Amino acid sequence: MIIILLGATNLQAQNTSDYRKLIEEADLYLEAGDIGFARIDYEKAIKLNPSDEHPRLKLAELDRLALTQKKNDSLFEQRLINAERYFKASNYNLAQTEFLKSLELKPESIFVKERLATIASLNKKAERKEKDSGLNTSLSINKQVVKPNIDIASTPKKETLSFIDNQTTIEKQTTKKEQQKNTIVPSVEADAQPTQLQILLRSADEYLKANDFENAIQKLESASALRPTDKNIKHQLLATKAQLEKRRKEEKSYSDLITSAEKYITQNNIRGAIESYESALKIKPDETTVENKLTALRDKLTVEIKLDQDFKVFVDKADNLFHANNFTEAGKVYEQARNIKPEDKYVKDKLLEISRIESIANGEKLKKYKEAIDIAEALVKQEDWQGAVQAYNQASEHQPNEQYPKLRITELNEKLQTLEAQLLASYNNAITEGDKAYQTRSWDIAMDNYIQAARAKSSNNLAQNQISKILSFLEGKLVLTLTPPTTTLFLEKEMKLSFTPLEMSKRRNNYLIIRIKNSAAGTPRLYISYGLNGQKNGGILFRSILKGNNFTNYIVKFSNQDRWYRLENNWITLAVEGSPLEIEYLKICADI
Repeated sequence: MIIILLGATNLQAQNTSDYRKLIEEADLYLEAGDIGFARIDYEKAIKLNPSDEHPRLKLAELDRLALTQKKNDSLFEQRLINAERYFKASNYNLAQTEFLKSLELKPESIFVKERLATIASLNKKAERKEKDSGLNTSLSINKQVVKPNIDIASTPKKETLSFIDNQTTIEKQTTKKEQQKNTIVPSVEADAQPTQLQILLRSADEYLKANDFENAIQKLESASALRPTDKNIKHQLLATKAQLEKRRKEEKSYSDLITSAEKYITQNNIRGAIESYESALKIKPDETTVENKLTALRDKLTVEIKLDQDFKVFVDKADNLFHANNFTEAGKVYEQARNIKPEDKYVKDKLLEISRIESIANGEKLKKYKEAIDIAEALVKQEDWQGAVQAYNQASEHQPNEQYPKLRITELNEKLQTLEAQLLASYNNAITEGDKAYQTRSWDIAMDNYIQAARAKSSNNLAQNQISKILSFLEGKLVLTLTPPTTTLFLEKEMKLSFTPLEMSKRRNNYLIIRIKNSAAGTPRLYISYGLNGQKNGGILFRSILKGNNFTNYIVKFSNQDRWYRLENNWITLAVEGSPLEIEYLKICADI
């Protein structure tokens, strides 16, 4: 035993050493930018220590780096296309801006650096030429000046033309002669001074380019005060106010989304926080703080999803060991699950239960306790909450000091309280349908509905009274009672009940009363066949069998079985699929 323990200790120490070595190598690879080898070592480390978050976070970081690189490549390509378009159109100022943005994404790009050098050279040449000629010109052809010998004050629409992009006409009523008069053409006059209106419009234009809508509106309102009848200025003023209102709404939405995300974080609702931050970034895509928070949350969610998967694998394995009565091994695997989620109630309850079971002496009570717990948990999976409560009560009777079944009973009773409204609706519907069938003497349909109603509302005696009336009525017309040789009807086994053929008058309008208990897992299907000697004459499939630990009387309609009525029969066989049943008796009644 000592040798085995020493061997296990040495193996654990070796695994720890190997794990640390893999992490160190992977971190070095990542620092050197060798993502491929880093990924391989992190994945090996996870196999050695699945519960450590470090390699999982690093893998998430690798995935994010790859995604960021792909996004940057796409953005670089788009920036480069825009820059080249401006460059070829001789719009060097905008070209320079786009090339600089491209260089931020790929600082090593030789082509971008050469283009920027070319633009710098052209700018120097333009400056020398401008200095030599004394003219106020530049490479950009965005600036506009008035035509020589035209009085600025005599052109009422001209000032607004420099503000409206690509506008070449003033108003629809303007004549061709007036249009020619107001057209802006290049000028060689260096001393032309802009008017106050021009200054206001140019300032508004600059503010708009900077998305400073408040100041742009202020300048446009001043311009409109100078030229109240100018429709272009009024139109631009309205459009700018609309932009400002839109931005304010976006700011409000953005602020609400950030608040919502922070609230989700306090509630540990990572998915909700991610959704809120993603929506916020759609409004403000350049917010790096939000992007960083979103990245961290996505990494955390990735790790939690993987840990949840590992946790479920451990719990499923432990549950299987537990149900196989291998409590020692089940406890070990539950401990592995608890290492991932130390506060998980189910795992803590199971470990507590195992501890109690192992401390209880072996005996009949323990065996019955375990059987009752297994039945209860099977009924929970089938959502038969009331049946599960009954089974847990039985388990508690076998082991009164055990807290586990008591805790489960409390939980299920709370659940039943929340389902009370649904059960009431189900009860009312079943009673209504049962009453309808009762009035038409459709005893099988009435019985099924009253059984459902009794299950939905066991505290109400109405359904149970109706069930008793039906059974009393049919048993008053009893023709024959058949008792099986054994109560258990196993899967793939046929139970045969023989009898003397009934008189034809007693075979009319027959109903079967079958007393059944369905306490096993699964959904049973009961096949009822009949015949004479070696000849099968017919049969019926009965499905409406509810889960439960008590025997229940079911009614099967035989009045629609023509070959049962017309032909003589001297046997009935019962066979089941899905799960075994227990059958106490079968009664043949004639509603005549």
